[in-house]
Amino acid sequence: MRYFSRVSILLFLVFTSLLAAAQQSSKSKSKERFREKDTPDNRVTVQNALILNSKSNDYSPIFYQNGIVYVSSRKRNGAQDKKTGETFSELYFAPFDPNGAPASRQNFSLNINSKLHEGPVTFNREYTTMFYTQNNQKSGVQKSDQSGVVRLKIYQAQKGAIDWEPLGELPFNSNEYSCVHPSLSADGQRLYFASDMPGGLGGYDIYYSDRKEDGSWGTPMNAGNIVNTPKTELFPFIHPSGTLFFSSSGHEFNLGGYDIFYYDQDENGDESVVNMDAPYNTPFDDLGFIIDDELKQGFFTSNRQSDERGLNGSIGKDDIWMFSIEKGIQQFRPAEREGLIVVRDIAGNPIKGAEVRILKASKDGFVDTDSSVYEIDLQPTGTEPGNVSLQLRPKSPEKMRRPDLYTNLEGAAMTGFLRFRSYVVLVNHPDYLIAQQFVNVDDEAGIQQVNVTLLDAPTCHKAVGTVLTDQLGTRIANANLRFIHKATNKTQTTRTGLNGDYEICLSESGEYLVQVERSGFQSANFLLYARNDQPDFHETRLKPTKIGEEQPIAGGISDGSVVVLDKIAFEPTQTTLNQAAIRNLDAIYDLLMRYPDFTADIISHTDTRGNPTRNLNVSKERANNAVAYLVYRGIPEGRLKAVGKGGLEPRNQCKPGTNCSEEEHRVNVRFEVKIHAAQP
Repeated sequence: MRYFSRVSILLFLVFTSLLAAAQQSSKSKSKERFREKDTPDNRVTVQNALILNSKSNDYSPIFYQNGIVYVSSRKRNGAQDKKTGETFSELYFAPFDPNGAPASRQNFSLNINSKLHEGPVTFNREYTTMFYTQNNQKSGVQKSDQSGVVRLKIYQAQKGAIDWEPLGELPFNSNEYSCVHPSLSADGQRLYFASDMPGGLGGYDIYYSDRKEDGSWGTPMNAGNIVNTPKTELFPFIHPSGTLFFSSSGHEFNLGGYDIFYYDQDENGDESVVNMDAPYNTPFDDLGFIIDDELKQGFFTSNRQSDERGLNGSIGKDDIWMFSIEKGIQQFRPAEREGLIVVRDIAGNPIKGAEVRILKASKDGFVDTDSSVYEIDLQPTGTEPGNVSLQLRPKSPEKMRRPDLYTNLEGAAMTGFLRFRSYVVLVNHPDYLIAQQFVNVDDEAGIQQVNVTLLDAPTCHKAVGTVLTDQLGTRIANANLRFIHKATNKTQTTRTGLNGDYEICLSESGEYLVQVERSGFQSANFLLYARNDQPDFHETRLKPTKIGEEQPIAGGISDGSVVVLDKIAFEPTQTTLNQAAIRNLDAIYDLLMRYPDFTADIISHTDTRGNPTRNLNVSKERANNAVAYLVYRGIPEGRLKAVGKGGLEPRNQCKPGTNCSEEEHRVNVRFEVKIHAAQP
């Protein structure tokens, strides 16, 4: 079957043929070419994203938060499109696992998913505005043109307190032609889409509309005869680098069906389109290409068939495929904005030789990093006996990875920030306290300057050590240490972290009495002498009060312990797992892997605002998603239980109807992981 009889499903079009094209392209065919093939040291891996796909159509992915939104007609129950025989397509969301692969799938939006078709979408960088394709309709009823054909339009929605809220259609839509497949530029000022509006080169062409000063959208402009042909161009995707990807059936260098191309302009201003070639393109239909900001991972849609071994084929009519590129596609690298990091002390004096580490961050400031800079800690909540709070804290500088930069005599360091990215700049110097600065990079001209002020470090006579059990040598978490200076009787305290280690800066030199205490163990004392020249290291071993319990107690948790995950900034009705939730659940995964006999209740809480029934349902869905993620990581399902409690158990005074600040309400939005030890 010809593809466009199939692509009518993808487009939700009810007509079965394209408008004939009488106009020929004046494009120079010699300008078309294939992308240079990858070198052996920069391999491309392509695989079917099996968890997303069904026997129906699954297609057109787009990045959203920590995952992708895509379109599927997988739903088996419900109204069918008589033209295609499929149920009406809906939007789904799939969060990523730590490797960037889809981990599960779920419905995306109750408000946007309707009784009719919902199609490809695009978002602004903050994920607060969405543009989406949908059947021309009014009050949920399809509207046809003068020929009885139901066209498609692009609609806009904004993220509301509960769900996405439709704002209506864009001004360049029409009842007499279709506008489909929106893609928004990183700065939010240009919207690309495909349309069969009159005046094009034939079939569907790629168009764009620029945002006016008043926020409205201008008259669509055809992308021109370098991009468009007398045949069909669809599925534009504008990358933050400014590179335009699209699918076409009309360019000369074509492997068959629809191929993925990108528009290119060299240093001399010569324009061309480049075929992405294998493994992205095949003799079958390949479309809907996206690639991440790092240019290393992405997705596309294909109906490619199995090879001679019966492998590498689509399981449905159209499937979503994922790919990874070992070193990325460097020719698509986004433009950098020059950055100047200036480090000063509290008096404004420049600090030479400060270590600077630059970390990627999400828009809400959550650091997407590995264990080379930050470490997980379980800290007692203090107000809730037996409960510990999961913390992400910077390591001491000597335990971190090597710095990215050092400041010069003027206290400055030059770097390059990729446009439309967020970073955390971490700065330290031996004479000062460590500092962090959040940076959101925009598209304005000039140098982006980041000013960091370091506070003087207190006098430090460093003492470090480890607290362990006396027999097994198991490291003891959350042991309390009291350092009493014998000459002045001045007292300082600290505690051991998750690995049983501690580190403290003592303000006075000389001899200290150190008292070590931990619930479930006999206390111990030792003497140390704090010096300026080197840290004092001491290993302390504690005897358990009950034989046989030292390992779970030493690990900081025991039967009935509750680990509180309260640093997850969920939106009010968001049930999908964001980066902060994934990072926290990864720590729970590590904990459960360390203690394979433990089981856990994953309990989700909301704040008390809004409808109680809705809050309960939201919390149940969040808990289910958390369990699904941990099971995907490898925790047996039988060790986990999902519990949703809505707003029934607030941690503070913010009960229903109470006037509380946003920060006070956020305290109640959390996961609690209740640990159950195996019974003897």
